[in-house]
Amino acid sequence: MKENRYTGGWYAWPAIVLTLCFFWPVGLYLLIKRLSVDKKSALGVGKAAGIIGGAFYLTAIVGILAGLTDGFSFEDWAMILLSAAGGFVLCRAGKKLKKEAALAKQYLAILNGNVRRMDSIASITGKPYDTVKADLQELISRGYLENAYINESTGEIVLLSGSVPPAPAARVVTCPCCGANNTVSGAGGRCEYCGSPIGGL
Repeated sequence: MKENRYTGGWYAWPAIVLTLCFFWPVGLYLLIKRLSVDKKSALGVGKAAGIIGGAFYLTAIVGILAGLTDGFSFEDWAMILLSAAGGFVLCRAGKKLKKEAALAKQYLAILNGNVRRMDSIASITGKPYDTVKADLQELISRGYLENAYINESTGEIVLLSGSVPPAPAARVVTCPCCGANNTVSGAGGRCEYCGSPIGGL
């Protein structure tokens, strides 16, 4: 199976972490391949990619500071450029993954609540109907919602068995406006006391 092929061996997380540390171009390739099929991991790896990218940037800065003191060799410049490039790629990928994961978690939380009509989803999210439709289609095409499709005639998203991953664990969030505690899951929603947005990821 494709999923098993890209979750074991060189695509296992220990191998990916090691290759990112010692030869980031290969590690980045392995990471992208892993996330292309492992959407459960993709939901939480964006922050980690940003942290690793920051470490690459730090390595480049340290190399520049050392070079200003001791002079630069060809190897120094190669290390600095590779580290900076790795940091840029990983930070950019991390930012994209975090944005994608936040969108996926928001819709998965709603769909796990058995809301299927897109006009109802639009009302919950505060987004236009066309935006919700485009978002859901994007999640389907990217593999976050397997065996799902949009029924144009009824204005609903149809989810077959196993389409939606389990909902994220519920948590208590304090409203920043009124201070009330609300139990939310996924991307959250609005405070049940004052209606302010809460729990954004």
